[in-house]
Amino acid sequence: MNANTPKEIRVIFEGGKINPPQNFALDANNTLTWKCPDGSDEQTTYELTYISATDTKIQKASAKSDKVTIPTDLRETRYHVTIRATKDNNYSDTPSPLAITATHASKSEIIAEGLSYPYGMAASGDNLYVAGGSSSGNAKIWKIPTNGDTTKPVRENIAETYAMAAAGDTLYFTQYLAGAVMKMPTDGGTEPVLVIGGRKSPTGVAVVGDSLYIAEKGTGTVVREPIHGLTSVDPVVSGLSSPFGVAAADGILYISENVDHGRVMKAFITGGIPTPVIQDREKPTGLAVADGILYIAEGDSGKVLMIPTAGGTVSTVAEDLNFPTAVTVVNGTLYIAEGKGARVRKVPRLWKLSTQ
Repeated sequence: MNANTPKEIRVIFEGGKINPPQNFALDANNTLTWKCPDGSDEQTTYELTYISATDTKIQKASAKSDKVTIPTDLRETRYHVTIRATKDNNYSDTPSPLAITATHASKSEIIAEGLSYPYGMAASGDNLYVAGGSSSGNAKIWKIPTNGDTTKPVRENIAETYAMAAAGDTLYFTQYLAGAVMKMPTDGGTEPVLVIGGRKSPTGVAVVGDSLYIAEKGTGTVVREPIHGLTSVDPVVSGLSSPFGVAAADGILYISENVDHGRVMKAFITGGIPTPVIQDREKPTGLAVADGILYIAEGDSGKVLMIPTAGGTVSTVAEDLNFPTAVTVVNGTLYIAEGKGARVRKVPRLWKLSTQ
């Protein structure tokens, strides 16, 4: 190696330096835009990095691109986003990052209707499963693909359906009058089978690990039962008033009380005395938790509310609904079952620039 080598290496590196993208911005419809830098060509690509408190995601954009849609699988609601141009393993400087926050669109869209009083809803993969119908033997479970494919029943002529939860390719649903929790495969290929019976008016159900958490209106409790149903029921939370919806996240149970001036309560998943998350509501029904947000359907008010699980301001996601009964979230999009409206709506996630 001669004395000129370090200088030669430096010249080569500096010769490959590229300019950064300009005018990095958040546009409508969850789209990030930028101006391609001077000197960019078909070899220039772009790398966007999304960073939150617990999540990092890298997104690539091809040569000559000047926009991308924000990924739908971001797990948090607040991110800092950076962009840099790349060419021949060289990277540009990074413009100032954008701080973005997730909310929801102001308008909802009907994705399925004619469902005969949908009451329970769960998600497995990219599909929704909705339970509804009367207790006279003509209840159904529908499969609603979130990609817009045709809605169709996967099981018909069921004695009764109520709330629903999913774990992998298995659906669990409660039968209020029969006092039972049933299970069946998501493809509906076999008859529902009994998981547990003898319960007092079971309403909501949630799956956490290998356990079911079941709200019992008749006893004012939430009980825990292994999903295989081989051991005795374990009471977890008691002293509730007409418990209805159940949801769980990060070791916490959330339970709605379906009464006038109703509350949503929370307790450790291992049990304990429940405390209120929100009070004086109009008969809250179904619950869902996603990305640090608790979603609450209110039957009597026709609204769906949201509140951070860490605490904060309650806001309205959707209103003027016809008795919302169940909510769930898939890839950031909120889905709402309307019991009296006999339909399911979606409210897409909407990214905005953060003010914090």
